[in-house]
Amino acid sequence: MLWKKSFYELILNELTPVLFSRHLRRLVYTRLYGVKMGKDVYMYRHIELRAPQKLIIKGKNSIGKHVILDARKGLCIEEGCVIASHVLIWTLHHDYNSDDFRGAGAPVVLGSYSWICSRAIILPGVNIGRGAIVASGAVVTKDVPPYAIVGGVPAKIISYREKKDYQYNPRNPYHFI
Repeated sequence: MLWKKSFYELILNELTPVLFSRHLRRLVYTRLYGVKMGKDVYMYRHIELRAPQKLIIKGKNSIGKHVILDARKGLCIEEGCVIASHVLIWTLHHDYNSDDFRGAGAPVVLGSYSWICSRAIILPGVNIGRGAIVASGAVVTKDVPPYAIVGGVPAKIISYREKKDYQYNPRNPYHFI
């Protein structure tokens, strides 16, 4: 049923992401595609999902435009995360030691109140710790400790944030669509 899968992907990644209403996009993602989504999740337009039924997005999150969320091996976004525009989160890639380049991967977890800045890339099997920040353009290949600030290619620890009781409320007047 290749045509069925192609049609499914067409609706999921070509039509749904451009729907004007975030409420309608949420309805399609949760009811039709099985995304598990908490309250106050703000997903901007033009987001690409892979294996949405394996995607868990807890409450009070903001996900920017042109983001790829690959959940083929499992992706969990904990409460209060901010994912900026043009971020790529991969859970599956090609095994370069395999004769046929078969897929290899592992789940990814974004810890509560973490912040993934624009154009960052997170590779399979990475856990981003609570309150951590991934700088713009960073390529994260290893786990990031809680409250660490990482940047570079590959990402390395630059500094640490203060350990506070961070709160993030994605509701603001600009999140109407």
